[in-house]
Amino acid sequence: MGLGVSLGPLLVFLPSHRIIALIVTMLLRFSHSLTGGLILPAKVRKRRRWLRRILIVLFILIALGVLGHFLNVHFGFTSGDEGALDYDVTKVERGDITSRLTETGETYLENTVDVMSKVSGTITQTDVEEGDEVKKGQILAVVQPDNTELLRLYGKRAQVANAYITMVQAQDDLVHQKHLFDKVRGTSWDNVLRNDRGLAMAKTNFRLALMELHILESDMEIRDGMAAQVMRALKSGTEAQVRRTMDRLLDVSAANGKGFVKLADVRVLAPSGGVVIHKDVEPGEMVISGTAALNKGTVLFTIGDLHSMFISCNVSEVDTAKLQVGQHVNVTFEAFPDESITGKIIWVSPVGTKPQGSSIIYFPVKIRLDKSCQFARPGMSCDIDIITSEKKSVLRVLLESVATGERTDDTMKETKYVYVKTGDTYQKREVKIGVSNEKFAEVLSGLKEGEEVVTDIDAYEDAQKEKEGEKGSTDEGKKKQKPRRRRHVRL
Repeated sequence: MGLGVSLGPLLVFLPSHRIIALIVTMLLRFSHSLTGGLILPAKVRKRRRWLRRILIVLFILIALGVLGHFLNVHFGFTSGDEGALDYDVTKVERGDITSRLTETGETYLENTVDVMSKVSGTITQTDVEEGDEVKKGQILAVVQPDNTELLRLYGKRAQVANAYITMVQAQDDLVHQKHLFDKVRGTSWDNVLRNDRGLAMAKTNFRLALMELHILESDMEIRDGMAAQVMRALKSGTEAQVRRTMDRLLDVSAANGKGFVKLADVRVLAPSGGVVIHKDVEPGEMVISGTAALNKGTVLFTIGDLHSMFISCNVSEVDTAKLQVGQHVNVTFEAFPDESITGKIIWVSPVGTKPQGSSIIYFPVKIRLDKSCQFARPGMSCDIDIITSEKKSVLRVLLESVATGERTDDTMKETKYVYVKTGDTYQKREVKIGVSNEKFAEVLSGLKEGEEVVTDIDAYEDAQKEKEGEKGSTDEGKKKQKPRRRRHVRL
C-alpha cells in the first residue's frame, strides 16, 4: 500500500511502457528475494522456479489491471471514443399529461337548520345530544311557557273579538243603508256601495285575525282552542252558534274561569332529519321565542345534513385563472390518507380577500363531493388536487430535460431547449412546450417521437463547464477527476 502511494506522483509523468517495465522489475526482485540468497537442492530450486513464474504472471496481470484503472481515472481514457462521456437519456414518447393545482381545504355542511322554540319559557328537558342522528318531527326538548305567552294568547283573542265586532257592525250598517235606499229613493247608492266595501274588508280582517289566533294556539299545543271552535262554527254552524262561540271567547272573567286556559308544556320538534351539530341549551335555561318581534330568538339546536357536505378552500389570484366551475377534484383527508374521493368545483368567488398580515389576494372556492363520505366530518382538513387540464396521447418529455434560455434576437424572449443525442454527440435544440405538470412537459414542436434527449440537463451543462475548465488547465500537467456516467434509457 505504501509503495503504491509513493509511486503515484512519479507514475503521472512516466510513459505507460516505462511504468509497466518498472513494475515487472520490482516484481522480479521481489520473487528473487523469496530464496533469501541461500543455496538449495536442485529439486527445491526447480519447485521454487515454477512458483516464482506463477507469482510473476499473477502480479503482472494485477499490475496491468491497476494501471488500466489508474489511466482511466486520471486521464479519462475509455474504450471507443477517447474523452467522450455518456449521459442518462430518455426517449421522446407519447403519453397522457394531467396538470394539477394542489391546495388545502376544510369541510363544511351545505344545509344547516337552527332550531328555536315557538314560545318563550323555561327548558324543562332535552332529549338529544351533539352527534345524535334525528328524524323529522322527533322531540328535541320541552319548554314550559311563561306568563308573557299567556298574555300574548289573550291579546290575540282580543284582536279576533275586535275584528268580529267590526264585521258585525259593518254588516248592520250595510243593512241599514239598503233599507234607507229602498225607503227613500233620494238616498245615494254610493253610501250602500261604501258600506258594502267596508263589510268585505271587515270580514277579511276578522278571518286574518282568526287565522293568527289559530296558529298561535297550535304553537302552544292548545288542541281545541277558541280559534278552532269559531272556525268550525263559521264553516257549518248558524250565525247564532257563531255569536255564542264568540261570547265564550270574550268571557275571560277570573271569577268563574270561563275561557281561561292553563298553558301546557310545549314540545320542540326537529324541522328536518340530520345530525345534531350544536346543542346550545340545558334544562333550566330561559329561552326567547323565535317569533318574537324585537328579538331574534334563542337557538336551541343546530341540525345538519351530512349528505350535503362541501369543501371550501382559498386559491391565490395567480392560479384563479386556471379554475372553472365543473372542474374535477380529488380530495384526500389528513385523518384518512389512504382514502380518496372525487368532487367538482361548484363556485368560485368573484371577489378576492386579503388575509390580515398577507400581501397575497385569495379567492374562496367551493367544492361539492360526488357522493356522501361516511368518514368525513365537518371541520376536517383535507388536501385538494384540482385537475386544471388533461391531455391524452401527446408528445411528451421529462420536465427535467428542458431548460430555459434567452433568444439572441431583438425580442429577448425566453425560449426552451433540450440536448438531443445524435450518434456520440449531443446537439442543443430549441423546442416549443405546451402544458406541463410536475413530471412531464408537452412538446409542440422541435422533437420527434423516438428521439433521445439528455435526462438531467443541469448535470449535463455542469459537466460541460467542468470539461472546458480541464482543457484550460492542461499546461499544469494535471486534470480534474471527472466521474463517468452510465447511459440509461427510460422508456
